[in-house]
Amino acid sequence: MDEMTNAGEPATDEAARPMMELGRWMGRRDAFGQVAGRCSAAEIESLRQIHDGRLYQSLNYTWEEFCSQNLKVSARTVDRELAYLRRFGPAFFVLRQLARISAPEYAAIAGCITEDGVQLNGEVIALNSENSEELAGAVKALLERNPPVEAAPAAAPITFEAAMQRFRAASETLRSFGDQLDRRRAQAVAAEFTKLFTAAAGWGVKLRIE
Repeated sequence: MDEMTNAGEPATDEAARPMMELGRWMGRRDAFGQVAGRCSAAEIESLRQIHDGRLYQSLNYTWEEFCSQNLKVSARTVDRELAYLRRFGPAFFVLRQLARISAPEYAAIAGCITEDGVQLNGEVIALNSENSEELAGAVKALLERNPPVEAAPAAAPITFEAAMQRFRAASETLRSFGDQLDRRRAQAVAAEFTKLFTAAAGWGVKLRIE
């Protein structure tokens, strides 16, 4: 009987670990936002377990409430870190701690990085603190060969006045066609007007066509 109990203990510990991680994050004094860039792969993995297992619901929290009240950041911030874990794996967090690499930089040289280390000139530099300087140098060399692609700047949101100006211009252009629109083009115009009428109805505006 004792052997059966001992054999079952690891499984019990494994099942209890996610709840233990939840309690650990609940007891942290420092906000996640203050340590997000320094979090270890193990810490991010524990948050993944809390998120994917919906363990925060045991505290009657939504994910957003758990992040804001216990991690002191928005859910979007944590979700971004979890997305890095899913996209790059644990190696990203290890290397970020050791070489201060950003996500775009990591993406540019990801083909040269494995859980074993960073590959440069046929050699693999292990991901450990003893190699931090060598890893930083390797990352710099790789980025010089493969610079990260700069993201295009986000377009400024269009204002209501600008949208109305475009709408009036489009209306005048359509009027200029007169009776030259064939059935297919007329149906395309009608489809767009249907969308406009639906939007107007949502704003509480009643339209009548005479």
